[in-house]
Amino acid sequence: GKLPFVLCYPEGSYNRDTLALAPDFYRFGLKMTGGLYRTSDNPLLVNRYYISRNTTLSTFASYVSHSD
Repeated sequence: GKLPFVLCYPEGSYNRDTLALAPDFYRFGLKMTGGLYRTSDNPLLVNRYYISRNTTLSTFASYVSHSD
């Protein structure tokens, strides 16, 4: 009975039209480009890392250890 409020862009792909329509239905949009997200960034362009079942522990550790 709850409406979704986060959009995970399919394969991380989005365009100008997507970004124009997304705020009408979602509060957040997730990309698959990696990198840090700061609360001052656009909430429809949240960076995230893709973690597959084949991601090694050392690769995962490198993702979570990055900071500015």
